[in-house]
Amino acid sequence: MVARRPATPLESELEDLIAQAGPITFDRYMDLALYHPRLGYYAHRVPGRGVSYETSASIGPGFGQLVARELQLMWQALGRPDPFVVTEFGAGYAGLAAAAISSAGPMVDALRWRIIEQFDGIAELQRRCLGPAARCVEWRPSLDGVSTVGCLLANEVLDNFPFHRFHVSGDGIQEIYVAYEGGGLVELLGPPSSEHLLTAVRPFEAQLKEGHRFEVCPGISSWCQQVGGAIERGYLLVIDYGDEEPDIWLRGPQGTLSTYGARGRGFQPLEHPGRKDITADVDFTAVDREARAAGFDFELLTLQSYWLASLGIADEARELEAEAQFAEAFGWRADAELLTRERDQMLRLVDEKGLGGCLVYRASKNII
Repeated sequence: MVARRPATPLESELEDLIAQAGPITFDRYMDLALYHPRLGYYAHRVPGRGVSYETSASIGPGFGQLVARELQLMWQALGRPDPFVVTEFGAGYAGLAAAAISSAGPMVDALRWRIIEQFDGIAELQRRCLGPAARCVEWRPSLDGVSTVGCLLANEVLDNFPFHRFHVSGDGIQEIYVAYEGGGLVELLGPPSSEHLLTAVRPFEAQLKEGHRFEVCPGISSWCQQVGGAIERGYLLVIDYGDEEPDIWLRGPQGTLSTYGARGRGFQPLEHPGRKDITADVDFTAVDREARAAGFDFELLTLQSYWLASLGIADEARELEAEAQFAEAFGWRADAELLTRERDQMLRLVDEKGLGGCLVYRASKNII
């Protein structure tokens, strides 16, 4: 009998790792599947256009233009510091940065943009996409050594932080490990790798029925501590799909895990490791809890649709529609089609069945 050939190069490495160390936690598997320096999904792929899903920043400049309005309000609340530094995680093709920089308005001379990107190839792609705007952008692989006044921005980033997975059985809550059996990666149930992971969940355990699954992301804590150390004065702005406790654990019996690959959305994270994105909804109660522990004060948690409404997206959409009608009346069909497309992109940002259903979390630190 011929042994099955591993589906991807990363699967071969995982097979060797598990053979030596035994089954691994899902967060360890996910870390390798997404962030392996050579074979991970994010080593070679950028969220947005050209992949199997899109972000608010990837469908047009409107999102970045509206974010610039929020940043201007932050800048004013901080006393108009110069420089005012926006530190962005998960910048993708840098579309948000490009649009926000071009819409900086009165803070244009003070604005500096910093992108945290661990993969050199992706950073170089971002430089090319930014063009002349790259002059006011710097790149760093991490927050190490950073101390700044400004805003730390994470748009659809935390949902890709490696997480642990759990399964409720007749024996209580068990952790889902990744093993290698029968020539492939498989799930294996075992005791929790750390009881501390379940501290917030335990009060609601009686509401979890047998067969229920859920995720816990311990990386939120360390990330918030890093952010707290990097922001001397300023803001934390997190935008992502998610929910609050305990609903994030109770609402779906199979949890919130999804994968995105060449065939679109799926739910089989162990297939083709390194060639699929892996994601789960963000626990915003945990984000707030850890942000407060890192020295931040809560300011806002709302839907993206409401947040963008407060920044004037309805007025922008109406103006684009009026301009499109004007162009159509004069027979400028190409211009009318372009303006209509821009208006439609704006409206997609507030569709609560899609991008508008993201949550927006804002917290501040040392605001006088």
